[in-house]
Amino acid sequence: MQQCLKGVETRNDARTTALSYKLLSKYLPLCLYQVFVKHAVSWMQQCLKGVETRNDARTTALSYKLLSKYLPLCLYQVFVKHAVSWMQQCLKGVETRNDARTTALSYKLLSKYLPLCLYQVFVKHAVSWMQQCLKGVETRNDARTTALSYKLLSKYLPLCLYQVFVKHAVSWMQQCLKGVETRNDARTTALSYKLLSKYLPLCLYQVFVKHAVSWMQQCLKGVETRNDARTTALSYKLLSKYLPLCLYQVFVKHAVSWMQQCLKGVETRNDARTTALSYKLLKHVLEMSSNFSELTKQVASSVIPKFLERFSKDMEGMLAGLRCLEVVLTNYGGACGPGRLSLERFLMKLVDVPTAPRLLRAVGRCVALLPLVGGGGTQRTNHRQQWTKAHLTLCHTLHHLLNQLYEPAEDMRTLLPDAETLSLRKVRDKDPVTRVQRLTTQLGNIAKFLQAMLNGVFPVPKNVSAQAVLDVVCRGLSVQCASLLSRNSSSEAVILACHLPDIHLQLLDVLKSLILCAGRNLLPHASIICKLVLQELKWTSIDNPLYGVERPYRVLRTKAYETLVTWLRAAKVGSSVEKVSDELVTALIQDIHTNKADVTLTVLGAKNKNLSKRQKRKLAQDDRSQTTSSQRVKLLNHCANSSLCSAALSLLQWILRAAGCLVKPSLHKV
Repeated sequence: MQQCLKGVETRNDARTTALSYKLLSKYLPLCLYQVFVKHAVSWMQQCLKGVETRNDARTTALSYKLLSKYLPLCLYQVFVKHAVSWMQQCLKGVETRNDARTTALSYKLLSKYLPLCLYQVFVKHAVSWMQQCLKGVETRNDARTTALSYKLLSKYLPLCLYQVFVKHAVSWMQQCLKGVETRNDARTTALSYKLLSKYLPLCLYQVFVKHAVSWMQQCLKGVETRNDARTTALSYKLLSKYLPLCLYQVFVKHAVSWMQQCLKGVETRNDARTTALSYKLLKHVLEMSSNFSELTKQVASSVIPKFLERFSKDMEGMLAGLRCLEVVLTNYGGACGPGRLSLERFLMKLVDVPTAPRLLRAVGRCVALLPLVGGGGTQRTNHRQQWTKAHLTLCHTLHHLLNQLYEPAEDMRTLLPDAETLSLRKVRDKDPVTRVQRLTTQLGNIAKFLQAMLNGVFPVPKNVSAQAVLDVVCRGLSVQCASLLSRNSSSEAVILACHLPDIHLQLLDVLKSLILCAGRNLLPHASIICKLVLQELKWTSIDNPLYGVERPYRVLRTKAYETLVTWLRAAKVGSSVEKVSDELVTALIQDIHTNKADVTLTVLGAKNKNLSKRQKRKLAQDDRSQTTSSQRVKLLNHCANSSLCSAALSLLQWILRAAGCLVKPSLHKV
């Protein structure tokens, strides 16, 4: 080993020196404990000396790698004595070297020293090491080296003393922001933002109060000038962290400018993720601003009109925009009056969306809050009247769609002359399949909007027209597959029969929402509700259902059971379920109990020898049929219809609980 080091000292040939270092690295795992303890310090100093005197990048890199191998094997006393000088040597290498790979190795070696560093040593040198890293960030143009500097700084933070952090935190933050301003490398800028987000939880109250506004403006400036989506996203996330810590005076002073900045970000950005983050931040600021009376007028006059103008034009970031619109309608509904028509037209464009449950739920919540647009009047009577008018408009629109869907099954329903409907896109498709499918989609989405109005929170009492809602449900559920096809066997009737289960599902959901909204106020309509559910169970029943096979209309029957359970929970003994209990229990037993197929046992043995040819032929046919049936048994699903059975048992439980004393004794025996 000494010979190898001597070769390192006296040779100027880079390749020979590299071989010496490689040979040394092979000796280390084989080295005796006593030998290593005796010579480790001199070997390390020799490596560092090689780092100082060599200008060859490859040789220097090997010196650093060899040093990194010494560290895990180093004795405690040796490390305590020499750690500071080794660290200073690494930092010196960072200062004097222009080779990016060598500098990177210096930083990596420093990051290995940190976990092993003594408390006193760290306290004494931490500030100078941090300043050295920041100096490396300032003077280096290599992206990888700068990234390592930031990573090394992030390792110092958890170990930093309270007094040291208080003294230097502001300068470190300013340095990070300076790096954000002057750097064009996306990765480096992202690391700057991440380092800033680590400073925030450790920041003192006084320091935050003093510098929060400038930091926020700096982040917004980064949003304006950066075209990198990742950096912009980090800026918005950092801004959202500032908001909960923001002072009352600071927020009141700057909230409007922050909102305008978010709107500007929505207008100028084409990236969907950035637009969604802009809407999310705007929603957060709007929610906070509604608690300050001095801000509401300014926000209503300068921010809300621009938001409505922007929102009604673009479909990008739609889900986040709808959530923001929900906050606007809740807190600033009066300022949305001039844009009511454009808002309604925009929301009605989304009625034709076929499968987007999250988006449709958000649209439904916004439609339910549209009655808050405009002034409320005395004791908010205008809002109450607008809500009543809006839910009646939805009922009339459902009747209008049923007119078009049920044209093959019944006469056209004549609406009242003053019946107002929503302005939906007209379905003019000549293809019956596309036409029925689009009308069913519109009907389902309008039904979801009506459910949102019935179930959603509204600041004033709702005046629900139960009769109007029940008229829609009764009319929709009156058309059944058997009655439809018996009257009309055209292609349109067959296509409509395929979509009838979906239509009935949506209308049962409307009935369930009405029960949850009105509760015991529906007691005058109790018999109608029970008969509607029984009617669904009758036309979806089948004779002799097979065991282990999923039944047709099981989803619709499950929904009918759940609807009746909701009614029994609300009305209890006043539900009038005892009037239909006989027929209802018959349907329940059909879904709860299913007979398995009979098994025929045959005896095979010596008795078969004396059979005639005809008897043997018949016995062979019976064997083949039994083999086929046994193969079919293997394909059966023993858990089929489990959800249907569970819903039926739940309904039976609630019948006994709500009206058990009113049910006939003979029915109890069944």
